[in-house]
Amino acid sequence: MLDRDLKEIKDLIESAKKKGISLEKEALLRDLFQKVDFYKSEEIKKESKDMKVSDIKRNFLVHSGLESTVTYVRINEKGKLELSYGTTHKDEILNWIRKPEN
Repeated sequence: MLDRDLKEIKDLIESAKKKGISLEKEALLRDLFQKVDFYKSEEIKKESKDMKVSDIKRNFLVHSGLESTVTYVRINEKGKLELSYGTTHKDEILNWIRKPEN
């Protein structure tokens, strides 16, 4: 799963670069997906809309901890991809990791 999720993020970054979207500052993955219109087919667009109302904890666990509504992306000064979580969800994420059954 991690390989698939990382490949999707790398493809997203390439699409953003082609569209001239700067990633020097952090961008929420969900917002970036929407900006580059990454979800092209109608079926994928429908799935992405359904995910917005689904369980954020489930998505976090299923997507290797890279859930699009809590994960930020940017390209650092060395040109490397950096992923991070927003501080808003820090305690919630730690709880999901420590006690996924709750």
